[in-house]
Amino acid sequence: MQTSSVLTTRELAQRRGVTRQHIARLVRDGKLTPATTLSNGAYLFTEDQANAETGES
Repeated sequence: MQTSSVLTTRELAQRRGVTRQHIARLVRDGKLTPATTLSNGAYLFTEDQANAETGES
């Protein structure tokens, strides 16, 4: 059985080579959709999203 892991905003930002604030801005602008949002407002992302294009210019 394969398990899927999730990434925090900080982990996703590190993998993409950007800041946490940049990831949050992409979410706010609708260019990136988190896999889920926790009750405290924190975003979680899938491994696939670490390599996906965001459509930003």
